[in-house]
Amino acid sequence: MNRFLTKKMISSIVALTLLLGVGVLIASRDTSSTTRNAALVAGTPCKKPGQVTKVSKQSVVCAALSPKNIWYPVFQEKKWICAKLGGSRKQGGIYSVCGKNKSSKKRWFLTMPLTSKSNAGLPTTDQDAFIKLTTNPELIVETSPTTPIALAASTETTLIPATETTRASNTVSTTTVSTSTTTAPRSTTTAPTSTTGATGPNIVRVPIEVVPAIDFGPATPYPERVSVSLYKLGVGTDCSTVPYTLVTSATSARIGSQEIATFTDIPSGTYYVGIGGCDTGTVGDFDRRNITTYRVLIDASLPSQLTTPIRLSKTTRSVTASASIRGTQSAITSMTLSGGFLSDDLAGEATGSGSSTTYFFWGVPPGVYTLTMVQSPYPNRLERVTVGDRNLVTPTYEMSGMVVVPTTPILVPA
Repeated sequence: MNRFLTKKMISSIVALTLLLGVGVLIASRDTSSTTRNAALVAGTPCKKPGQVTKVSKQSVVCAALSPKNIWYPVFQEKKWICAKLGGSRKQGGIYSVCGKNKSSKKRWFLTMPLTSKSNAGLPTTDQDAFIKLTTNPELIVETSPTTPIALAASTETTLIPATETTRASNTVSTTTVSTSTTTAPRSTTTAPTSTTGATGPNIVRVPIEVVPAIDFGPATPYPERVSVSLYKLGVGTDCSTVPYTLVTSATSARIGSQEIATFTDIPSGTYYVGIGGCDTGTVGDFDRRNITTYRVLIDASLPSQLTTPIRLSKTTRSVTASASIRGTQSAITSMTLSGGFLSDDLAGEATGSGSSTTYFFWGVPPGVYTLTMVQSPYPNRLERVTVGDRNLVTPTYEMSGMVVVPTTPILVPA
């Protein structure tokens, strides 16, 4: 009887072991498939910045980069509030993207490193930092919604000198190792390296401003948070047809009366600033110039540095005007715009012919201008026109009428 029970028990154990083995195998295959599929989509273009979705059980978030938005594999969603969907930042070696969670709220998502095949020139989480993060998911903490993420207190290994032996001009140190918990930066007895002062630690603040027109003030802070990136000449990303390497990105925040992007531990050198991208184009309601215009010099020997402001100009509009002679729309000698935010008179380009002739002005910043129409033998006609948030099409002005002189002062650059 005991022998029978023993055999029966052994059979049950064997069956259970086989069942567990199958389960482990299935789980292993599922994990492999998830990892493989996530790796395939990570680093590929996406359409909607801030979108969060799943690929074979692996969440991915869409980061707003230039020239294309990119999918990043999600490691962890944080409760920290972010400003602009698709915005990104990198602190402590961890690359984070602002995404919309299941509750349609903007939150920071910590991402995993991209594979070597997909991360060419793309910002990504550092492998060493990610390994630390996997062993301690709370390694990254947020002190406030507008403060960059930083490393939390952790257990560190500090070298303590024990004995020293001096030989000629060389010093050989024998050390013992002790473990302690610290909340301040680690202090060691190691002498400064040759790169001290060139690599920080430092804080660099880059103000972002806007002006009514290119090279024309007064400047005001950028009206909202915006993604700001530092680039160096290199390989990886084409900005304004020139290859650059993306160094790091941050989301700006209002500090005092300025909108400022804050970066930490930036080595000394020449950098180029991208606002919401790096190519010429528009960001919000403002024009972004060639990235070579936005150059900053960083000196890492300075613990804190405020760079020269990076300025965007208001998006320009077009103006289409026309004139008539004795009630019939016609071509005239000339049409010009002046005043406002124009440093020189802007001549209208005649388009069409005969009764369909119009005069086109492009690149006009929003403002108040004087439109001057000339056609002999009639007196010049002057009209005050206001360019607002949209392209302007004026009425057809009659040249044979009386001269109209603006009664409201015209804004002229100082």
